[in-house]
Amino acid sequence: MAADTAAASAAELLGHGPAADWVDLAPFTRPRAPTPREQHGGLCLWLTDTQISLLGPSASTFQRSVNEVTGTDGLQSAAVVNVTFDPSYETLTFHRICVVRNGQERFIDPRPHAQVFRREPDLERAIYDGRLTANITLPDIRVGDIVDVAFSLSGDHPIVGRHFSREWLFSWGCWVGETRVRLLSPVNRRLTMLSWSGAPAAQERLLNGACERVWRSQETAPVELEPDMPAWVRPYATIRVCDQSAWPEVAGLFAPLYATGGVLPSGLEEEAAGLVSLAPKARAVAALRLVQSVLRYQSVSLGEGGFAPRNLSDIWLSRSGDCKDASRLLVALLTRLGLTAYPVLVNTWKGWILDQEPASPLSFDHCIVGLVLGDETFWLDPTMAPQTDDLDTIYQPRFGWGLPLKAGATLVWMGSGETIDLLQVEEVIGAPRTVTDPVELEIRSTYFSWRAEMERRRWDASHAQAERDYITARRNGYGEVDLLEPIHLADDRERNVVRTVERYHAPAPWTANPKGEVAELVLRDGFLDHQLPTPETSRRRWPIDLGRPRRVRHQYVIALPAPLQGAGWDETYQGPSVRARLALTVAPGGLEARLLREIEFREPFLAAEQAAAYFRFRTQVLSESGATLRLAVQKGKFVTPPRGLLANIQTYWGRWLFGIFWLAYALAVFFDV
Repeated sequence: MAADTAAASAAELLGHGPAADWVDLAPFTRPRAPTPREQHGGLCLWLTDTQISLLGPSASTFQRSVNEVTGTDGLQSAAVVNVTFDPSYETLTFHRICVVRNGQERFIDPRPHAQVFRREPDLERAIYDGRLTANITLPDIRVGDIVDVAFSLSGDHPIVGRHFSREWLFSWGCWVGETRVRLLSPVNRRLTMLSWSGAPAAQERLLNGACERVWRSQETAPVELEPDMPAWVRPYATIRVCDQSAWPEVAGLFAPLYATGGVLPSGLEEEAAGLVSLAPKARAVAALRLVQSVLRYQSVSLGEGGFAPRNLSDIWLSRSGDCKDASRLLVALLTRLGLTAYPVLVNTWKGWILDQEPASPLSFDHCIVGLVLGDETFWLDPTMAPQTDDLDTIYQPRFGWGLPLKAGATLVWMGSGETIDLLQVEEVIGAPRTVTDPVELEIRSTYFSWRAEMERRRWDASHAQAERDYITARRNGYGEVDLLEPIHLADDRERNVVRTVERYHAPAPWTANPKGEVAELVLRDGFLDHQLPTPETSRRRWPIDLGRPRRVRHQYVIALPAPLQGAGWDETYQGPSVRARLALTVAPGGLEARLLREIEFREPFLAAEQAAAYFRFRTQVLSESGATLRLAVQKGKFVTPPRGLLANIQTYWGRWLFGIFWLAYALAVFFDV
């Protein structure tokens, strides 16, 4: 019965018939047997063909793919066809499912083999987009078969309407025999066309009174990506086509959807009345905290919901909403409190290069709020967990360029933010009496800004689980440590600072040499290595993503069981947009040493032209950050050798270095910044 219902549903939602007259459905002929380098995952992708018509009352897109099954790994991919569509405005029609075996064609009607699912891939993030997936399992697919699938999607989104904006790839992570994109548009339709990374040029001609543009690439080799590329990089050959527009037009399209009318819902008005007497900055941050606290994140992006917020009453009564809803509610509240605020559309992936993109209503994936106080503009995200500090120190998310939703607005630069102190860790290691003695280990961590907000959420979600996570991380780094007392947590919400103190009983950190004359502590640096993860390449093509501007600091405080002979150092290393400091200080008497590692990133991205200098900086810093501390021992006990005998100092990587203790990589992963 369930299968019959699914089939009936599929039959109602899926069309089946010939392609429209405007489609150029050319026959496919296998040119030759694929070579090993042309196979990927048990498949050879011979053809990907996309054709779009802008000539009718709504846009229509025809898509075709031809795959050859070259190995058993490709059977699953070739035998299952998945097409996602939004039934509120899109119509899906299958035109062709043909399996070619030994030169013989077998045509398959998709409807008896189809099911329609509502998958909601972001369900765990409380995002419901309403899209359906047509799932068709093809019968009897074997190695050597060629599977030819073609279908069309027709319809325009109710908000953006006839505005067209698409992007296509002409190179991939695998070899592709042919990639073709064909676009039909009215001759007088003004389109903007951009290309990246060696994309092919268009061939244009007039066809039956319309303009036909065709882009084609053939036998494209796989593209090798580089580590830590910014999300906005287009490493694949890419074509972008969209209707010509201007950013004020885009702002004018969306601004009316966010209008508030000046009247707050019942209940919210009472909340606002209690904030009016506060100073402007306190008033603003209290309003932000109110929205962040009461609104549960839930995005229902069905039809118009993908672009338009709900009305204020529905948002407030349900105490739920997405970024559009939260921003509309916060702007209404700030306006009621006599402050100047407006929604701002941003792109969390490509916002840094939005000024280089054509204006389009399809350029955004998030909405925040801009607040103007005097000469200052603050960027506030009402979907974040409640932020507790004041307006001058609150973390402001920045996404490069944003579009304010107000009359005549164009893009505004949000900046990359100042370099902030983000994390400070101090590890205090006690002195053992003998080489085999365990030690006490105390770790003091201080988190600031958005890192403090992350840590606060971790502890608020489950104090017990957070403590278990801490202990697991320490055991991964130090061995079987035992927690001596519950982890102490101090949360200064007004300053947005979280502090933790951990105390452990740790295994013996010292190791004696075979003769029992010298014991040493070895530090294998995982802290700076984690901050500088991008491996060196001989020729960098793309920028490097350095992360948010920040300053992180790690210090060991070592209680020594015997006096350390020798002086310390304090050196600074400069690289492009990054600076590091390594310093060792020895207390008078030599019974305590402190090793400091500090690194500062001033910009979020590094140009490819600066990569060589960055890698030189990285190599020098990492090579000089590892160290070994050596002390003399007799019969397992630490002793002080006569001055001048450098038995407790080791030359390491060409300079005097002192080690402290090993730090496993898991520690750096635990402090993920």
